[in-house]
Amino acid sequence: MPILGSFGSGSASGFGQRRGGFGPFIVASGGTITEDGDYRIHTFTASGCFEVQSAGFPTCCGGDGSYVDYLVVASGGNGTDGGGGGGGVRSTNRTYCQATGSAGSTPTSGILVSEGTYPIVVGAPAPANGGDSSFGPISSTGGGQGGDNPAAFYQSYPGGSGGGGGHRQGSGSGNKGGYSPPEGNPGGGPTGPGIHNIYGSHGGGGFGGTGGSGTTPDGGPGGASGQNNITGATVEYSGGGSGSRQGGGPTGWQPGTVPATSGAGGRNSESGTNAGVPGRGGGGGSGAPTGPSQGGSGAVIIRYKFQ
Repeated sequence: MPILGSFGSGSASGFGQRRGGFGPFIVASGGTITEDGDYRIHTFTASGCFEVQSAGFPTCCGGDGSYVDYLVVASGGNGTDGGGGGGGVRSTNRTYCQATGSAGSTPTSGILVSEGTYPIVVGAPAPANGGDSSFGPISSTGGGQGGDNPAAFYQSYPGGSGGGGGHRQGSGSGNKGGYSPPEGNPGGGPTGPGIHNIYGSHGGGGFGGTGGSGTTPDGGPGGASGQNNITGATVEYSGGGSGSRQGGGPTGWQPGTVPATSGAGGRNSESGTNAGVPGRGGGGGSGAPTGPSQGGSGAVIIRYKFQ
């Protein structure tokens, strides 16, 4: 991924407004601030602003070139009959070695910032697809809702990762934003001929893998999450929600690949629905037959050298 260049333009929108003050490293505020060695991390779990008071000197002058890394995670889609797709994930990794397991883990160079105000939008769960997240002009797409409409044969919805199809058919496509590397994967759908409603419903896509197909009668597992360690610790993001077992029953569910951390895992009404974990962008597990299971909210994380 090429360097995008400075966001700041001095426009009326607030990007690039000069704050004054100079030093070898970036000085900024906003979100919850933590540190990992020589690097500072700003974590946003709700919308706000990233304020750059000083962009620092370029590398040739003793600074780090005003570079920041980001992780932008959208909200997961709701699980209905099929599992919800995980929220889209976009990231850079100039200042750390990105963990493996992410669909879009190609090494990247970070981006340049200048003094100014950068709006942060953190995607929240919505009635169907998850909400988008953004850091300035960098956006990721909310996860697709699982298939829910009998009139449309339980077709699911596209998103950052796509929703899983309902009991009959259909899977939502992933990478709705058309990004390279991709922000997510498709949801699962049926793989064989026959009467579709003898199968369990299908899993939503995740950042690390495609949603699984339902079998007879089990639901398909949610697509794998992706790992990222921008905060200094390895964390799972944007797993897909799993589909539910055909016919119900207290054991009628298939867990997602990482339900404890990303909120994947579809369940039927007897065993309760499973929402995505807030701040991780996981898709909601299948809510069939009682109602939607909410996707998890997203997050925006920014990292840079500060000493």
